[in-house]
Amino acid sequence: MVWAFWIGQFIFSWAMWLAFARKGRWYEYLSVCIFASWLSLVVEAIMVYYSLWSYSGHPLLALFVNGLGSYIVTIYLFVQWLPNDRSAKSILGYYFKWTLAVIFFEYIHLWLGHISYQNGWNIGYSYLSDWFLFWLFNKYHNFVTQK
Repeated sequence: MVWAFWIGQFIFSWAMWLAFARKGRWYEYLSVCIFASWLSLVVEAIMVYYSLWSYSGHPLLALFVNGLGSYIVTIYLFVQWLPNDRSAKSILGYYFKWTLAVIFFEYIHLWLGHISYQNGWNIGYSYLSDWFLFWLFNKYHNFVTQK
């Protein structure tokens, strides 16, 4: 049953990409998606290694589903919908919406028992990390596209 959950998440992620992605502009978003994917694989492997959180089932399954599914699709959509108005208020509001969405997604995993926290890690740390990650991916995308 655990495999079904992770495979379902992978399929759901790519279904969201098929439904909402601007496919004609993939070349603008590819580098930040690859960066996010590799960063997720490294960081999540470190977090699992140091027992800050764990996944249900085999940990490699969750790592690869997240790294090759959720992270790529989430960051693709995040970058493609960045607001044209780059004021602090606009960007902070945009980050707030995305961090709220991804922390809700993580909460579902927690509630269903597919992720668990250990050694003091909690959903608050995850939420703060999400703010940093969205900032990092935005800066990386801006640097690569020279915006």
